[in-house]
Amino acid sequence: MEMTNLNKTAEFAAFYGTTAYYQFFLGTNLTDGVKHLADQYQCFWFLSEIAIRSKNHPKEPFQVWKLKRVSNDSNAFVITGTNGNRKILETVDIPFSDFKAGEVEVWITEGVMLLPSEY
Repeated sequence: MEMTNLNKTAEFAAFYGTTAYYQFFLGTNLTDGVKHLADQYQCFWFLSEIAIRSKNHPKEPFQVWKLKRVSNDSNAFVITGTNGNRKILETVDIPFSDFKAGEVEVWITEGVMLLPSEY
C-alpha cells in the first residue's frame, strides 16, 4: 500500500489560492486543489464526511480534517477532525477504502474546503 502524504507531493503543493469555487454538499464550496483531489483520487466520500461532520462543530470556525491509512498493509483508514490547535473534534474509523495514498489533510473555514497550500 502507498503511504504517501499527498499534501507533501509536488502535485498538490502546486495549488495555492484558487481560481474558482465549486459548489459541493450542504452549502460547502471546494477550491481548485480540493476538487483536483476528489477527481483524481475518487474521494468525494471523504469530502462528504467533512461537510457533514464539520456542521457538528459550529463554534469551531477553522477545522482540519485528516484521512490517514492505519498501516502499510491495510485498507483501513481513520478520519480525524481537529480545530487546528490539536483539539480533537471527531475521530471516525473507516474499515475499508480504496483510497490510493496514505494520507491527506483538508482544511475547512467559512464553508470552503481547501488544501493547506491554498490557505
